[in-house]
Formats: sequence, structure tokens, C-alpha cells
Amino acid sequence: MIRVTTPASRERGGAASVEFAVCMVWVLFPLMVGLWEAGRAVQIQQMVSTAAREGARLAAQGRTVTSAGVQTDIKTAILPAANTTNQPNVKAAVMQSLAGSGLAGLRWADVDVFFTFTDGTTSNTDPYQGTKNQGFTVQVVVKYDGKVRWRQDPNISGLAITSLQSTTKWQMLVDDPFVINTALPPW
Repeated sequence: MIRVTTPASRERGGAASVEFAVCMVWVLFPLMVGLWEAGRAVQIQQMVSTAAREGARLAAQGRTVTSAGVQTDIKTAILPAANTTNQPNVKAAVMQSLAGSGLAGLRWADVDVFFTFTDGTTSNTDPYQGTKNQGFTVQVVVKYDGKVRWRQDPNISGLAITSLQSTTKWQMLVDDPFVINTALPPW
């Protein structure tokens, strides 16, 4: 079959391309922004998971020795203003991990850290109170707001995420109690 083109159809050929481009701006751009923000949420979730593991790794020690040779108890959280002696605490380890991952803009109030023993013990609330092989969890919750999301307005991306969290289960690795005999043996 022979197709005959008329001058009117030749003029319309460019209009379809322009209409397609205009429509794609309304379809493709929001799709790309949504994928971009969803990828950021996955990235932040991985950072929170890593921070929870770092906090649990510190908590598992129960106690640590300072550079001066003094045993120090590891606490769950100590406000930075009150921690003048740089006592180790789980929340500080979590904050350092998040800052090292690129989330340096987070404030102390933007991150919640919960430490609990899994055996039902409710009177012990700090890692130094644990015993050898006692199970515990460290839960980290980070507010998913303008400090961590790429888009400041959550309505643009379509993601209704308000926080990201991760829980790590671990066991206490404290040493068995021992006594050092400081007396030299008689020769």
C-alpha cells in the first residue's frame, strides 16, 4: 500500500515529540525523585544497622580499662555535657558510628538508644551490670527528617517514613572474676 503524506501530517510530526516530552516530565521526574529518596532510606537503614552493631560491640565488654589503667563501667547513655571524664557509653559509640558514616548533622536528641537484657532482667539497665554470656539487645532509632533525607519535604518523595530503627542481639563477653596475686614467689 502506498502512503501519501500531506503537508498537515508533516507539521504534526514534531508536536508528538513535544507532547511526549511534556508528559514525561510529569511522569519520569516524580518517579526518579521517589526512587532517589527510597534509595536514601535504604542507605540510612544500613548506617543505623551498623551503628547498632557498634553500640552492641561496646556494650558486650561490660567494663573497659582506661589509658590510666583504671577499670571503667560502660553505661547505656550519658549526656555529653555530663560526661566530663569521657566515660564509655553505648549511645556515644552509636553517635560516633553515625557521624563516621556521614550523618554528622545528627544531634543527641535525634537518636534514641535502648539497651535491654533478653532474660527478662529489668533491674539491670546498663551493660556493666551483665554477666558472662547473658544475652542483650541494643535498639537504635533515628528520626528520618531533614537532617538525613535528601528531600526536605517528605510529601514530594511520597515516603511517609518518620524514623528508621535497627535492633542487634548480642551476648555479654565479660571476663570471669579473677584475683591477681601480687606477692612474688619465694626462691
